[in-house]
Amino acid sequence: MEKEHLEIILEDILAKFEIVAEGHEALREDIQGIKNELQALNEKYEKDHILIRALSTDLLAVQQDTTALRHDLSAFRKDVNRELADHKKQLSEQGTELKTLSAEIRTLHQKIDGVANDLAEHRADTETHRVVYKVRES
Repeated sequence: MEKEHLEIILEDILAKFEIVAEGHEALREDIQGIKNELQALNEKYEKDHILIRALSTDLLAVQQDTTALRHDLSAFRKDVNRELADHKKQLSEQGTELKTLSAEIRTLHQKIDGVANDLAEHRADTETHRVVYKVRES
């Protein structure tokens, strides 16, 4: 009976050992699957890291270009503002010259009108004295 009892206990231990071995094998497969997934994630991380570095380099270049463009734009604005100020000054000076010329033209019109009036009076006076003065037109 002892032998039978011992065989039963051994069979029970063997069955439990097989269950532990099966569980161990299942765990090993799960661990291998997790390792494979981690390796795939690590490869993806490496690729993403390379892309991020490339993007970072590109972004730095864009920032430098933007800074250069801002500097150029600022210089351009200064040049345009300076030229506008020069043109305003020139227009102001030309406006003053135009006012002066306009005043001189008015004065000349008045003088011409005066000469024309004097000439008209002289002609009228000459025609009233036709006998004394003879005016010939050539």
